Amino acid sequence: MSSPSLMRIVALGALGLGFNLWAARNLFLPGATTGRNDFLSFYAGATLAGTADLYDPAKISEVQLRATGETGDSQKFIRLPCYAIFLKPLAWFPYPTAYILWELLSATALMMALLLWPGPPPETKWLIACWMLPVFVGLLNGQDDTLVWFWIALSARLLHRKWPLAAGIALSFAASKYHLLAMIPIVILAQERNG
Repeated sequence: MSSPSLMRIVALGALGLGFNLWAARNLFLPGATTGRNDFLSFYAGATLAGTADLYDPAKISEVQLRATGETGDSQKFIRLPCYAIFLKPLAWFPYPTAYILWELLSATALMMALLLWPGPPPETKWLIACWMLPVFVGLLNGQDDTLVWFWIALSARLLHRKWPLAAGIALSFAASKYHLLAMIPIVILAQERNG
């Protein structure tokens, strides 16, 4: 790729990145940078992982109030217990630090998913990602969609390399959003994959 074409892609990507960060933060999620978002539920789950209180609304509210001074019915931990254990290291930190680490993990997962995803040239994938507003809304809302996308991309890459067992194991890590993956076994059976 020529230098002017690369510069054009970088400029368009930076423009999309700037616009989407601005729109996600100011139009859709004002105050998202404070961490008062979906990460509250993950932090409560991490804190209560391995206890009998993991799904106790009063205990979840107590953790959230202690961490941020706010709580809400939509911020309850509703994921599988194994996911709370996966998140447990975040509870070792105060909430603001844990939130920064979560956002760094989410952004890294997004970048790794883009690198792993088969298909168009890397510059095309990066440019498209820079202009995808839902990605930025999810990131600034403290969601874990990029982690799920990473596991799916890794699974696709492993399957492409003819490592079906490793691909299945990688895909199992995306089970934090099992409701989104419910149809995958049917697709695999429909393709009649061998070995």
